[in-house]
Amino acid sequence: MKYAVIILILFITLIGCKNMVQTKTDISYFENGTEIQITLNSEEDQEKLFTLINELILSTDDMLRLLVSQDRIDQLKQEASGIELSFKDNIRIHSKEMGDHDVDKILIPFTGEFVGDYNDRMATIFLANDGYISGPLRNMNGLPKVNEIKDLLLRN
Repeated sequence: MKYAVIILILFITLIGCKNMVQTKTDISYFENGTEIQITLNSEEDQEKLFTLINELILSTDDMLRLLVSQDRIDQLKQEASGIELSFKDNIRIHSKEMGDHDVDKILIPFTGEFVGDYNDRMATIFLANDGYISGPLRNMNGLPKVNEIKDLLLRN
């Protein structure tokens, strides 16, 4: 039974990765009001990025009771750093606790009020489907994955 659950989780992660890889994806890095487009050096790095994001989302275990407006996203981009992925076509992502979501953008802050520190390992994932959706997802142990994503981007 334990192996069946592990295989199911790997299958769901692979489907999510395939979904992201199949559609054109624009990757933006933002930091304190500056935004730049990122091109990953290799297909391997792109697949690694999508795998990390899928693992981060798959393990989300809470949804914030937070109204998210475009003004709030703009403020976040002015005051923090992070990554925003924009997909040409909607993709379906999966969270074990929060279910499926069809999205056209994913925003993951690296710094600021929505990211933990050495005492608090939480990470927040903002989702959009024709505008950002209220109730961003929270992964209470996601900071190590966020740091892996950040390190991967810094290598490119």
